[in-house]
Amino acid sequence: MKKNILTFYICNIIIISLIVLFNDNNYNILLWILLTIFLFFKCGFPKDKNYLKYNTIQIIIISIFSYFLITYSLGLITGFSKNFFDLNLKSIIMNMLYPFTLITCQELIRYIYAKNCVDDIKPYIMLTLVYVFLEIFTQINGYNFYNFEILFKFICLVVLKSISYEILCSYITYKISFIPTLIMKLTFGLYIYIIPIFPNLGEYLMSLFGILYPALVYVMIYKTIQSYDKSSKYLTTIKKKYILYPVISFLFIIALLTSGIGKYQMIAIGSGSMEPIYKRGDAVIFTKIKSLEEVKIGSIIAFTKNNILITHRVVNIQYKNGDYQFITKGDNNKNIDAGTVSGSNVKGIVIHKIPYVGYPTIWINEKLGNI
Repeated sequence: MKKNILTFYICNIIIISLIVLFNDNNYNILLWILLTIFLFFKCGFPKDKNYLKYNTIQIIIISIFSYFLITYSLGLITGFSKNFFDLNLKSIIMNMLYPFTLITCQELIRYIYAKNCVDDIKPYIMLTLVYVFLEIFTQINGYNFYNFEILFKFICLVVLKSISYEILCSYITYKISFIPTLIMKLTFGLYIYIIPIFPNLGEYLMSLFGILYPALVYVMIYKTIQSYDKSSKYLTTIKKKYILYPVISFLFIIALLTSGIGKYQMIAIGSGSMEPIYKRGDAVIFTKIKSLEEVKIGSIIAFTKNNILITHRVVNIQYKNGDYQFITKGDNNKNIDAGTVSGSNVKGIVIHKIPYVGYPTIWINEKLGNI
């Protein structure tokens, strides 16, 4: 294996050249494929027989599931953004083709390095640093460093996250297998082309999750390696902590929002009367108000009318006989709503929209209505 060390140093230099010199994706990916094939025939592809491989795959899948469950649960509070990628099948395949090929080549190369650098780990460490540089270089164009605040955000959102993830990937591949790493990187690298909405967690939470996730996964896998003879018991504990608890928390948040017990309540939008701001199938969260004086012209309020909970915009306010009377209208309706809304029927002011989340409620209600 020592005879391949010089080859690895040369390949590291080639990879850096690919990053810096070639911006064309088609040409770039072709070179990655050729480099992977070269290393495969030059250094071989050792059999992947580590006894902890499947345990580690389970940990990775559990951690990914927990990550999305937690972040999307927080999205119910912080809100969601719509995916700007086209989500038709052809666009999804075309968008995913380049990152899928790139990630696969990178992880195969990492694995070949890992199994051939047992006696001299320096080229493997260098490859990890090269991959960190690759992640940073591909994202640096999206930042304009005109003040220290932007630089700080870049360090938190990109640099620290890249370092954490690449160290974790190299650790897993070196100690166990490339398959858990490949599953993790493909999931986080490709989901943006498939999922229609993303939680608006903000820069602070995004950087926090970007650093904490690799750290927590590292701890779980490290404990698995240290206690491999008790792996079955350990995995049971992991499943309980990282699947059961997040699921219970998620269901609790949903139950709390839909029940209206607390300050906030979530309802589904069943019509297109408020388009384009709210569409059928969206869910909105409204906050309960302490005083009707909080409602202003232009506010979108949730109110009951004929035992139906409606969300429309206030276009005028009247005060008659000691009570507020609100005149409302759907943004997509030509005319104002018939009658006025009494202050006692106002439930709250809409503060957040969550796209598509209301569809299950609508479908259930429609099915029950047809029974």
